[in-house]
This record gives sequence, structure tokens and C-alpha cells, in this order.
Amino acid sequence: MTVASDFSVHYDTYFKVVRTYCGAHTPYSCVPHTYVLTLCGATAPTTYTNGTAFPEDAKHFTIPVTGIGLPGSTPVTFVEMLDLRDAIELVNPQYVHSPCVQKLEETEQIDTVDTDWAARAAAHEDVQVVFTDSWNTAQIDKDVVFDASSDPGALARAEWIKFMSVFFNEEEKANLYFAREKAAFEATAASTASLSAALYADAANRKTCAWVQKYQSYNADWSLGAIEYHVSYSVYKQELCVGAGMTPATDAVDLALDAPAYKMVFTSLADFHAKLVTYDVIIDETYQSAPLDATKDVVLTSLGIDAADTSGALKAGALLLRVDAHVTDAVTNLTDANSNALDWYESAIARPALVLTDLAHRAWPDDIAAPAAGCSRFFRDVLAGEMPTANGKDQCDTWLAAETEQMCLNNPVLPWDAYLEENAASKTLGHALALLVGGVAALLVA
Repeated sequence: MTVASDFSVHYDTYFKVVRTYCGAHTPYSCVPHTYVLTLCGATAPTTYTNGTAFPEDAKHFTIPVTGIGLPGSTPVTFVEMLDLRDAIELVNPQYVHSPCVQKLEETEQIDTVDTDWAARAAAHEDVQVVFTDSWNTAQIDKDVVFDASSDPGALARAEWIKFMSVFFNEEEKANLYFAREKAAFEATAASTASLSAALYADAANRKTCAWVQKYQSYNADWSLGAIEYHVSYSVYKQELCVGAGMTPATDAVDLALDAPAYKMVFTSLADFHAKLVTYDVIIDETYQSAPLDATKDVVLTSLGIDAADTSGALKAGALLLRVDAHVTDAVTNLTDANSNALDWYESAIARPALVLTDLAHRAWPDDIAAPAAGCSRFFRDVLAGEMPTANGKDQCDTWLAAETEQMCLNNPVLPWDAYLEENAASKTLGHALALLVGGVAALLVA
């Protein structure tokens, strides 16, 4: 791997071994996993070629996989980028934003289920793998834990496309995707760094950037607990702020409340506002059950800010953004569909370069162009009165056209030969990729 820290891939003679790991940043429910992927038609191995035994709980799959189930939204964009949308056999549409997956499920080209997922997925003959998460959405033998959202860095999360690709023998496309995503991310970061340095000679005076939310936990009896206000500084959020030419909020208030230290926690609204007023760009992640109704006043109220006088909580000229610029229209074949699922929990994980471009455009609107129509958008300007855009199956053709025309920063299905012409030097070293011709051949790719 280049930057991802939570998985590894070992290429053996006629099989691959994929392992996942757990670190301090991973969910409390995380446990390591081992997946042994055997080429179709070959005998499933019992050990590595050198005789080392697999873990007793290792799961075995035959590859390439042809049918998958998706109980959550995180894997969706990765699947689409690998041009594998047709492999989706079963989906829970409550959480899916992708207009094209919505179109497939609403026209009944793929099966849908929101209750009793485990039984349905286990019995589905065309589903060989269920890409789930550490919270065990399905808890069946077909489960493969896909924890891209838990990897710390923005690009690290995107690199999980390589994890998914090994199940389909599509490593070439995955390597192409990640190389282009990384290049686009770094190019935008270089542009905003130049803009910031030119405008603010003293780095201490550069724009500040903070991710905030109102948070209320539940007590043991499921009653509502105390209200807190958080300023988050998860690694990928810091990277996005820095990449957009800004200084991220990183100073902890009370590490005793903060272990592991990834956020500031405020129990006093006044103290929270005293910190909030120091930031230039604020990104609000407070949960809104109905984002299409989350007007300026609703958002400000949730943060305890007086809409008539924001001066005690917001700096003059501050930008207040939310991460719900694109949501689903909530029309599905299920009567109890979740209302307006956010694309932030879907394509933002797979496409950090697009997220960065969108954030950089908000911070530098005269210098950084907005993503093109048909590309995901993540941030809306609350104080300017912008509201979320609801996307459904009717937007599928527009989104497909944007990808085909390479308007969204990268296109992983660009012919491999064309990529090699652009990056001739990059094929010399890299990961051992078992494309397993005849069951034994291996190629080296970037």
C-alpha cells in the first residue's frame, strides 16, 4: 500500500491473502480478518506456499467475484469506480445516494432489502460476498469487512479501492484510480498553498478551518444524555483543511475528556462559541434528520447561535458550511426508506480529491473552480441560504456523462494503455499483482 494502514494484500502462487488490521483509530468493534482468495477452478489452499498456516478463522472465497451485496453506502462509489455496478445483486437502498444505483433498484434491476438482511443475503444465490463493516451489518459467512471510513487519512481511505479490487482481479483499474486521485489531490493542495502564501505572508494569519458538531449521547436507559459541542480534528479532516490552504483546528481543550485525542469537547455553549468565533471556515457536521429542511436558522439554532445576531459566535466574514450539499431524494422501493441519505458518507470517502476541490472552491471561490455538473458536491454555504440538492434516479445519465467525459478529476476506466502513455515511468516498480494467467502468472504494476 502507499498510504492506507488498515489492510495488506499478499500475492502467492495461485491465490491472494487479504488481511485487515485494527489500530487506535479503528472502531471498538474492530477485529482483524484474513481472507483467502483462490482463482476459480483451483483447489483452495490450506497454507501459504512456505507452509505457514492461515488463521483458523480465515474466510475463503473464489475469485473473481461476480455478485455482491451492499448493506451500507461506503463501498458503493468504490464499486462504481471499478466499473462493477453490474455486480451488485442486493442492496439496502435506505443509505445509498448514487443516482445510478437508485435507478437500478427503483427499476427492480437489483434486489433490495432493509430488514432481515442477514437471512436474505445468506440465501441469495447470486451473492458471493457482502461488503460490510466492523459493526457487522450482516453477520454471515459471506461478510467481508470493508472499513475504508476508519482509515485515518483522506488518501488512505481512498486507497481501499485496492482492497476491493483484489476480489475482482481488477488491480490495474484500482492502481490507476488511486494514482490519479493522489495526483489530483496534491495538485489542488499545491494551488491553494500558493494562494494562501501569496495572500498571507505570515502563516499565523492564514485562514483557519474547523469541523464542528452538536452532539448528544444516550444514557444506559436510552434517555438522552448531556449536550456537548465538538471540534473535530481527525486526520483526514486536518488534511482537507491543509489541502484547501487553511490552518486546521488541532488544539485540545481537555485531553482527559479526549482520549484518544481527536476532538475538543465543550460542555459550555459559551466556551464553544468563544472558540468558534476564532475560525474563518466552519464545517458543521451536526446530525439533521431532515437535511432538506435544515435552513440557515435551523443550522444556527442547532449550534446555539442567535440567527439575528451571530457576532458572539461567528467571526465577521466567516464561512459556515455543511456536508449535506447532495442527498438522496429518498424515493425507493421500500416504504420505510431513510430520509435523504448524505453523499458525504458515500462518495466523499472514495473521492478525496473531489472533496478537496469542493472545499477549496468554497475557501477560494475566485481562484478554484467548482466541480462540474454531474459530479458530487459536498459543501453548502449555510449563511448564503444554500440548501441541499436532492438526487435520484433521474440524475443517473448526467452523472454517467460527467464520468465518461472525465469531468470529476479522474476516471478509473480510462484505457490502461492511455494511462501508461501518461505515466510510462510508473510501471517499473509497485505491488505484485496476481492476474494469474493459467493460475500461476503474476505481473508487477504501479
